[in-house]
Amino acid sequence: MGQALTKPQDYYRYLKPGMRLSLSINDSDQIRGIPSTLIGYKVEQFILLDVSGIDERLLDKLVDKELVVRGLTDSSFGHVIAFKSQWQAFSGVICKQLYLSIPERVVSKPIREHSRYKLDLPCTVSFGQAGVDGKVIDFSVSGCGIYTEQSHDFCKGLEVKVETALNRFLPSSITFEIASIKKQGQGSLIGIQFNQQILMSNALKNALAEMSMQVT
Repeated sequence: MGQALTKPQDYYRYLKPGMRLSLSINDSDQIRGIPSTLIGYKVEQFILLDVSGIDERLLDKLVDKELVVRGLTDSSFGHVIAFKSQWQAFSGVICKQLYLSIPERVVSKPIREHSRYKLDLPCTVSFGQAGVDGKVIDFSVSGCGIYTEQSHDFCKGLEVKVETALNRFLPSSITFEIASIKKQGQGSLIGIQFNQQILMSNALKNALAEMSMQVT
């Protein structure tokens, strides 16, 4: 559980200009994980975001909506923060700028080395010529969970190849063994065990934190 900060002087210190933020419409599964950058804020008035990379048709869907904002603080704090904020205004002067209300509270959660991160990361799992597409739904220093709706003949104890955007952070000597297979929904959940406990570098930790911000 994260810590709820209700006093502005406690949470303003986490809001650093240039930090990357993720926007989602509250109580909506359709619009989430919209990337933005914090320009700054005016105490007790508004928060200002750079939304230059967002299509105007998507921006129109944010009008008058309550948004969930998530962000990764700088390394000196090492926290993921989240808060709810109301759309206030949009400006196209200089760059696309989005004005949001000051939140009533901010939830702050420290990034722990041995956390299990909830993800929604595309991947492939293969053994020889046989392979399936799926998604990594959780990740830790000792293994990960992969969900796939494609049929397969994988079994417990099989050493497989797993390809994800996280591979570049992992040691070249790492191997992936299937520790469990369970039926889940329309597909199956494959539990993967690493042959070694990986080092949670700052680069990997930050990548995982940013990816987990996209998951509601």
